[in-house]
Amino acid sequence: MKNGLAAVVRPFEQVAEEFIKLVIAESERDDRSEYHPRDWPSVVRRYLVCFFGNKPIDTIREPDIERYVEWRRTYWTTGPGKEIQYIHYERGGKILRRSAKHEIPSISRQRGELTIVRALFKQALKWGYCHGNSLPRSSMNGLQRLNTRANMHACSK
Repeated sequence: MKNGLAAVVRPFEQVAEEFIKLVIAESERDDRSEYHPRDWPSVVRRYLVCFFGNKPIDTIREPDIERYVEWRRTYWTTGPGKEIQYIHYERGGKILRRSAKHEIPSISRQRGELTIVRALFKQALKWGYCHGNSLPRSSMNGLQRLNTRANMHACSK
């Protein structure tokens, strides 16, 4: 017991899998967009679980999210994805593959993925796996800085 609450450690990976099951169930009930169960699980598993692994979810703070954002930007160029040649996926019951693009994701893509990060942490809060004061903020400031630098770079050409 800690502060009158049961101290149950929830590894990020376990919470992520529980979140994926919820996303699928909500979509099947038409409570969530049909693209979420198609797109979100691969993002959660490939990037978030790869980065956070079994770190207890209630110990993840804003600086961890900032480090994740930078790690994610370089995933395909200098990170774990640089050696991946093909991405395998399922569509219409068939397993397909496409060539991996070894480039930095667009600002739009990064913002979209941070939507998934926020949704996962908000759900973890609802489940009681972390506290409101430990909930990471969006890290949108970091992406806004990236966007500003990209615009400044484009203007200086």
